[in-house]
Amino acid sequence: MIGVSCAPLAKKHVLILGAGFAGLELAARLYPLHPTVLPVLIRVFRRFGQNERSLFSFLCSGEPLGFRAHLDTTFVAKAPLSALYTPDQLYDYVLSALGPQLYGADGRQWRHLLEDREITRSFRLIAHDLPYHGKSLPPASGEWWKREYSLTQDFFMKFIVALARELGLDRPVYMGCSMGGHLAGDLALHYPNAFRA
Repeated sequence: MIGVSCAPLAKKHVLILGAGFAGLELAARLYPLHPTVLPVLIRVFRRFGQNERSLFSFLCSGEPLGFRAHLDTTFVAKAPLSALYTPDQLYDYVLSALGPQLYGADGRQWRHLLEDREITRSFRLIAHDLPYHGKSLPPASGEWWKREYSLTQDFFMKFIVALARELGLDRPVYMGCSMGGHLAGDLALHYPNAFRA
C-alpha cells in the first residue's frame, strides 16, 4: 500500500514470520498491513459488510480504528515505520464499524416474520434501522464519527412517527425489539392516536 520504499521493513517482518519469497513480495505490497490481514479483510467485508463500500471505508475514511486512522497515528506521530496493522486491530475495527451486523441487530432479525405467509397476507411489514444502527448509512455530510452520538427517547419517538408519516401509513401496528420494544409503551403514551397497536 505505502510503496516500494517500505520493502526493507516488510522484508524484516516477513523473515521474522518465516515466509518464503512469495510472502516477501506480498508483504512489501501490503505494508504496513500485516500479510495475515488481507485474507481476513476480504472475507469479513464480503460476509458482513457491503463489499467495496466497507473496504473503501476501512482503507480511506477517517473512521476510528480504521487503516487511515492507524496511518495517521503511526506515521504522523513519527512512530517507528515497523508498526504493522495486525489482525487484532482489524478485529477491533470490525467490532466498532460492523458490530451490529455481526449479531443480527438490524432489519434481518425480523426475517422470519417478513417471510411468514400467514402474517404477510394480512399485514404489510416494514423493518427499518435507526440512523447509525444496523445497516443504515450515516449522514454523507460532515465527519459524523467525531460527534458524540446520543439516542434520546424524543429523537427515537419522532423518528418512528416521521417514518410512518413519510411512508403514508395509516395508524400502523408498531413492533419493536430491545430498545424498540421499550419504545412501544412510550409511543402509546406520547402518540396515542398515531398507532393502532
